[in-house]
Amino acid sequence: MSNEFLTFDPIVGQCSATHAEWLRRLRDKNLYKNHGNWDDFCRQYVGLSGAQATEIIGLLEEFGPDYFNLAVLTPITPEEFRTVASKVKGRYLCANGRAIPLVPKNARRIAAAMEHLRRPVPAETRTPQTPTPNPVTLLDDRCREVTTEFRRLTSPKAPNVDRLRLAAVLRKTLSMLGRIEMELGIY
Repeated sequence: MSNEFLTFDPIVGQCSATHAEWLRRLRDKNLYKNHGNWDDFCRQYVGLSGAQATEIIGLLEEFGPDYFNLAVLTPITPEEFRTVASKVKGRYLCANGRAIPLVPKNARRIAAAMEHLRRPVPAETRTPQTPTPNPVTLLDDRCREVTTEFRRLTSPKAPNVDRLRLAAVLRKTLSMLGRIEMELGIY
């Protein structure tokens, strides 16, 4: 057997996009068939189980080479990558307003940037997600406030209230509400 299959080093634990592409090509073109089934081939010639090799191919298919370009420089899980995928542009990690080339000499900068990206946003800087209130609910609340104010002003204990004017405002309000009711076709 030639050494053409020994390009992936599982001891180092790193897999480049090129390695992942190589695995996918071997599997998809059935180039392993002369050496047994997929699992046996992977164990003997690649140093991985067939499931591990298939998982690597799955990462390539889901994320493309960007995942591997980052993963060879700093440890990252697929879940973490999903949260930062928009920050990886080809061979660059865009973080803190800078594009850091994904090359070995930048491994420390990349690790520091990833540590920053992994941190959750502090609670005080998050914008609260307030649901948009239903306009009918808001109107109902305001109607309750108006009704409560009418009741308060009609109370015998309400001092200095012009009861005739209050009655006129109440009639006018009822008349306007009656027209709206007719416009709705409810009357």
